[in-house]
Amino acid sequence: MMNKKELALVFEQLEKEYHFSGTILVSQDGEVVFEKAYGFASRQLNVPNVLETKFHVASVTKMFIAMAALIPNPVEP
Repeated sequence: MMNKKELALVFEQLEKEYHFSGTILVSQDGEVVFEKAYGFASRQLNVPNVLETKFHVASVTKMFIAMAALIPNPVEP
């Protein structure tokens, strides 16, 4: 497992190089190891992400639901 400094460096690099925006939480054995918000909640309004930012997941969940639906009922050729 990476330490806090190493994790921070990885996510800071992602933010700089790929304009990553989001909130990261890494836990191990039920304990929070690393937690930080990066980038913007709204680039248009210049609103930064904070740990309490609420994200709208909308269509992102569709692929997980579709995959979950296929697991108990595999499609046969």
